[in-house]
Amino acid sequence: MEEFLSTINTIGFSNKYNKIKINLIDKIYNVTTNGRNSLNIFTDIIFYSEKGTIFDFQNSDKSHITIEFKPNLTNAKIIFQNITFYNYNYDVLDKYLLFFDITYDHNDFLIEFDNCTFKNINSCIFSLGYYCMKSLKNSPQIIFNNCKFL
Repeated sequence: MEEFLSTINTIGFSNKYNKIKINLIDKIYNVTTNGRNSLNIFTDIIFYSEKGTIFDFQNSDKSHITIEFKPNLTNAKIIFQNITFYNYNYDVLDKYLLFFDITYDHNDFLIEFDNCTFKNINSCIFSLGYYCMKSLKNSPQIIFNNCKFL
């Protein structure tokens, strides 16, 4: 998973694309437990699975994913479609399955979970590090659409 995220960061950093759609074809992606699971958002990213890919966090607090929205993006989006987030058990309040770090001062972003399943998650699902100075839109910034929490 670390190499996978590194490749996505490299593609996004090139600024060649307005949107990156990643078709997840493997049944399971084990999220590495070394604590280096970071994704930088330079453009819209969609993680899509036709058959329901599983992100297995392997019951480790170090397997969380940090997602940082880079400055100067407008209408930035990260969308997860048809993905199961699985096996994250950590009962300390400052540990999260997903941490979103928004590094700009407006609310023109979207984090969407569409048809996702959260299974065997005994911790906080996500945390949002963000400080809004100006409101640019009235619609929700975080959406859970047709998701299951098991």
